[in-house]
Amino acid sequence: MLFASGTSTPFGPFSFDPDMSMELDDIDLRFLDSYNVNIPFGADEYTPTPSNIFSMGEGAGSTPKSICTDAYRTSHWSFRPGVNDHGGAEEENLILTDDGRNQPEKRVPVETRITSASLATAGRDKLITTIMRSCRTDSLFKAAASFPSINLLDSLLQFYFSSPSSEARYFLHAPTFDPNKKRSELIMAMVAHGAVLTLDPTFLKLGFAMQESARVAIPTLWEGKNALIRDLQLTQAFYITLEIGLWSGHSRKVEIAESFLQPILTMLRRGGRFKNSSYPDISLSQNTRGEELEETWNEWVEQESFKRICFRILRHDSNSSASLLTNPLVSYAELKLPLPASDRLWSAPTAERWKEAFLAEILEPPPAIGAYLEDPRLFATISNRNDLLSRSHAFLSCIWSMAWEYIQLNSMQRTVPGRWSGIVLKSRQDELLKLLEHFRLSTEPGVACAPDVTMRTEQILLHLYISIEDVQVFAGIEGPERSSAIYPIIKDWAKGESARRAVWHAGQILRAARLIPKEQIRDSLAIMMYHASLALWVYGVACEDHPRDTLRSPRSSSGREVFLDGTDGVHVQRFMQLGNGVPCIQIPSADATAYASSTSSIPLACHETVMDTVVAYLHANYLGEGRPLLVEEIIQIMVGLRNSDKTLVDRSLA
Repeated sequence: MLFASGTSTPFGPFSFDPDMSMELDDIDLRFLDSYNVNIPFGADEYTPTPSNIFSMGEGAGSTPKSICTDAYRTSHWSFRPGVNDHGGAEEENLILTDDGRNQPEKRVPVETRITSASLATAGRDKLITTIMRSCRTDSLFKAAASFPSINLLDSLLQFYFSSPSSEARYFLHAPTFDPNKKRSELIMAMVAHGAVLTLDPTFLKLGFAMQESARVAIPTLWEGKNALIRDLQLTQAFYITLEIGLWSGHSRKVEIAESFLQPILTMLRRGGRFKNSSYPDISLSQNTRGEELEETWNEWVEQESFKRICFRILRHDSNSSASLLTNPLVSYAELKLPLPASDRLWSAPTAERWKEAFLAEILEPPPAIGAYLEDPRLFATISNRNDLLSRSHAFLSCIWSMAWEYIQLNSMQRTVPGRWSGIVLKSRQDELLKLLEHFRLSTEPGVACAPDVTMRTEQILLHLYISIEDVQVFAGIEGPERSSAIYPIIKDWAKGESARRAVWHAGQILRAARLIPKEQIRDSLAIMMYHASLALWVYGVACEDHPRDTLRSPRSSSGREVFLDGTDGVHVQRFMQLGNGVPCIQIPSADATAYASSTSSIPLACHETVMDTVVAYLHANYLGEGRPLLVEEIIQIMVGLRNSDKTLVDRSLA
């Protein structure tokens, strides 16, 4: 998602361009045939395939010719529809040969399953029927005859449920989830996301094809029966298709995901799901038992599921805004619904256990997110870590909307100086900084093991001090003329305190990224790494004409090394406020010999090596060569900027 605000979406070197065949060939079909019999992963263990079908055939340090000198100008950085781009273009990827045995070598062990019920033959048949409705006539027979086996579909479903990246158990109620009683569109979306998460090249094609089928099928149902626009399962399914599309790395899917967020928001908004009145209190007593208890539990689960999908879509909206640099669609002021109930209630495995937890909790109305926006110190009263994380993400999504308002006003101020009062803008920035500082102080003990929350916080702070859009323009996204025109603005910014604070927060994103588990830097986290790399890179490039001894040597008159990806302290404050010290980032010990044979730090002035180090972070987070397409695109852009930055500076100075 590396693009300027507005209409641009990526069509980078790893996207599905016309020159890259996405049809299942004979090799793919043999792979899928073996997967129908030998499922290569389970919910309890997974190792990605070491190969990547989208490899350009170049080493990790090489750069595709299309971006070796200018990472944006020579890339197709927006979706350009061609004659082969249409809703049915991926139908061939639904084909899966099956020898009929349906005895996978490795099934998901019962003790590690997320749901107790397995997908049955009737569930698979419903999936096939749903796909048939959206398939073209010439694809019907092949898709029906070669659809994945029950065991493979069930394994992909469990893989999606168990994957930390999907966070499916946050908004899908696992204790009551029976795939055979759910809408086929929801099961299809979940299986599609599970296939994409495997990172297996053949499964990737299958997952994207199923996502496309689900995305087309759901609006058709809404059109055919308007009452279904209030259906919970279809809302959940459509959200999953948007998530797959937004982080797919495929420009067409990104643009569709951005476009189709508005309809689902409108349905929730008009259905009153953002209002407190849609969530009446549930009555429960010690005497509630049997069928009455089951019905009450299911009623509560549906009500709670609506709340949780609303907050998931809020988070999706803010992540989309921060990644695409576009206006968020959900207003923090309209969120009047209560926050999700406690994790203890949500994860209760039976109605009886839920009843015990429900009656044991203090009976008081759960607060709305506005209470935390008014007083972030309320976070200090949350004891359960899962509750803290869910509310933290909701809080940060709202703060991003507030920050975006400031970013837009600040952008207008730069365009037309004096249009807005500088005092008003500074006051707004200070209020946002104060809110985030109170949030940090109130949650630090509870989110110490949640680096994704830290990265999200630092990303917002980063955007308060730097215009990523301007940096991308300088990097060449709008061509060499615009790059040269904006260079003086970049130079002026690099001299000020805002630039120093920006690179500090960029460094803190890298620091938090070290704690992200393996194969979890993807989607919005990968975009955060990209934005951090841009801030560090552009600061080093803009300071290119400064005296080298004051930028590269910690023994210079400027003072000692200041580690931007380290802890805060007096030396950091002197750098940010006074400009004293040499800003550096650290090299992870395992990579030190690869980038600096005799030192463990890199000054920002060595901007080529700084970019190499951030790329190393992304490489190190994955066990093999298989990485999500979006991560691959980001890596290629970073490498392209690393090799072209000297050209950019020379051109801008010309």
